[in-house]
Amino acid sequence: MQNVTDQIRNPFGMRPDCPSFVPGYGDANADFHVVGDRPGVHGGTAAGVPFTGEPWSPAFLSVLSAAGLIAGIADGVDPDGVAREGDPTATDPIRTDRTFLSYLHMLSLIHISERAGK
Repeated sequence: MQNVTDQIRNPFGMRPDCPSFVPGYGDANADFHVVGDRPGVHGGTAAGVPFTGEPWSPAFLSVLSAAGLIAGIADGVDPDGVAREGDPTATDPIRTDRTFLSYLHMLSLIHISERAGK
């Protein structure tokens, strides 16, 4: 199989015209893909990685790890997949091997009250 990309974060270089989005993360050549709805439903806005930063994220990531779909959480990262210090988007929090995490809709919707203040 041809290697699509070696990048873990946003491997296809998507840059939608919106203030906040969560692109795909992991092995873009993976045999297994975990697909969620969107960041507002399935997390990811803090770290920029799907399925992180939610109260249920530690349990979810633990199941993926136990099943051998991810190689665990990186050092310096909380169990929910968000870095403990510094810019959470500057680190790769999940060690992926053969899994790709993504959403059907990568845009992070902004509540109307937040838009009114701009």
